[in-house]
Amino acid sequence: MENSKWFSIATSNQIKALEVERINDAIAEVIFNQDIAGLPVYLDLDTEEVSAICRILEIDPSGFDEYICDTVLNTPKTSGWKKVFSEFGVAAKKWTDTGNPLEVPPTLALLTVLSMAAEVMASETDVSGANYYKRLSALLGCAGEETELGNRYREHAIQLWTPLRDWLGSWEGERGVSTVPIPKISSQSGRESPRPQAMFKMTLFVPNERMPAKDSNGTLYVLLTKFIVYFTVLEVSAPIGCCGWTQTQCVTAQLP
Repeated sequence: MENSKWFSIATSNQIKALEVERINDAIAEVIFNQDIAGLPVYLDLDTEEVSAICRILEIDPSGFDEYICDTVLNTPKTSGWKKVFSEFGVAAKKWTDTGNPLEVPPTLALLTVLSMAAEVMASETDVSGANYYKRLSALLGCAGEETELGNRYREHAIQLWTPLRDWLGSWEGERGVSTVPIPKISSQSGRESPRPQAMFKMTLFVPNERMPAKDSNGTLYVLLTKFIVYFTVLEVSAPIGCCGWTQTQCVTAQLP
């Protein structure tokens, strides 16, 4: 049997791992194609994009959510959701170490599942980190384990998202421009700079607390679907629009 290029034979289900790689290639073909060269690109899939991906995979679009979640969840040989982030993290490291950044990164399927949870949250009034993990836990079959799920996710979040940013960067915009706001790592201290907590203080938000509907100036904060997952991944947030800030998680609109 053919083995996965990125996922360990020792720790991963190779049938599922190979299917993950097939999903990754389909997502890359549909979402990160040359039609969007030079434009910002996001992983919030619309109906047409899901249908296009499913045509490549030869599956019914109505079953796409269940299909991708099952494949991602069962890629680790054991422990399911408890190992999914570390398993994909190992694959991400192997992709990075291989030194061929033009190859499709192994994390796209998992990142799509993370974005799906954000899509669900986009239609709700509660945009707290706790609600995000509640939606993600439903997709990964671990309802009631949101705290542990969040802890495991945050441990690997930057490792999981960095390959997407680096891959798009290596293509020099031909597959779209990355919108992943990953904090830079200081070469002197090895710590993230600026730290997520500092970013929240800068923008009136506190990690793991619900975002306010409006601030004292009467500004309404509306989360954009395509940014919600980054809000949870990196715990950074800042408005765009009239403020002109570039680390973006929400837009501002004046209340009547």
